[in-house]
Amino acid sequence: MQSIVLDAHLSGLLGFALKARQAATGLDAVKRGVKRKKIAFILCDSTLGKNSFKKVMTIARMSEIPVFIVDATDTENKLLHLSGYKIIGIEQGSFAQGFLKYLRQENK
Repeated sequence: MQSIVLDAHLSGLLGFALKARQAATGLDAVKRGVKRKKIAFILCDSTLGKNSFKKVMTIARMSEIPVFIVDATDTENKLLHLSGYKIIGIEQGSFAQGFLKYLRQENK
């Protein structure tokens, strides 16, 4: 589990993933995606409830999927504001690779 801040670049990638239907939104959809082995990683809003967070972490640990907590400094970049959901699973593919590549560059 790692805490990240969505900047303009990551927000753009997330928007493209949502429009291209390369993301599962909501807890139930993320669960289904994980069971089908389609999810590369999970994004959770920092305002997610404890119970839902425990469920996400259990799913992620069992499937060894990374979880990122989106911590926003302003309301513009909150995960809920951008997507309407507090839990998003990004499906495997070019969007997920680009997102993770950018995160690795930012953490260096």
